Amino acid sequence: MSNSPKKHHFIPVFYQKGFLSIDSELFAFKKSRGGIKNWSPSQIMYEKNLHTINLGDEKTVMIEEFYSQIEGLFNKYLLMITENVNNPNVIGELTKDGDFQRLAKLMVAIQFWRTPCRTKLAQQYSGKLLGLYDRADSEIQDMVGKDRKFIKFLCKRSHKDDSLKVIQFVLLPLLTFDLSQKVVKLKLFKANTNKKFVTSDRPVLFDDIDELFSLKSFLFPFSKDLLLVGTEKDINTLDIDKVNLLITSRASEVVISGEKQQLEDLKSLLSKHVAA
Repeated sequence: MSNSPKKHHFIPVFYQKGFLSIDSELFAFKKSRGGIKNWSPSQIMYEKNLHTINLGDEKTVMIEEFYSQIEGLFNKYLLMITENVNNPNVIGELTKDGDFQRLAKLMVAIQFWRTPCRTKLAQQYSGKLLGLYDRADSEIQDMVGKDRKFIKFLCKRSHKDDSLKVIQFVLLPLLTFDLSQKVVKLKLFKANTNKKFVTSDRPVLFDDIDELFSLKSFLFPFSKDLLLVGTEKDINTLDIDKVNLLITSRASEVVISGEKQQLEDLKSLLSKHVAA
């Protein structure tokens, strides 16, 4: 444990790299301070020991190790998508691919719950944990170990920080979202040459939490070039400026982009939007 990293990113470094400029620059707009600075992905959107828990007398980063394994799979897909981003056939077919669908759904689920701003919501859902487990299909129950007694144990100890971390960062992503093999309507919208997508410290956007959990309605910036959209509507175009302003307005604190001027423009638009 002594050699384990203590900086635990709630917005993964590999994901942030998808928003770098062609010169490998990344800028961050911090809403409360109003400043825009050049940062490296390793320097922002982390908390010390966020995923550290105590097992008996020992500290463990098992949650961080779990995330590292999952992120390796996510990163392979993101690299493949990046390499084929200008091939409309690949991007169009990808959202119909079962393996991609399941990985994309899991990525959204994990990213939604792993941000610290969801801790109060996790406390609320911890009381529903046993019911969520009982309603989950056998495959999801297998993923959480088919150990109902352990789920019940965590429910009773959800007021404890270590138990709540396991609930929030591992169990709730698997039990609240529809991660079954059922095909949902996902779309990948491509940014144009001049305008790219930004992202934030709260990148999963939604209006109705039940529609988010069923993956029927949400937005998630996949990279600066792609926006993943869950929708039951027949949408063929999106206004990138409006999407980026929405991302900025719903960020907890930090918005990132590879272009400083883009953040300057969003900062100005946000101030006008708030004033209105």
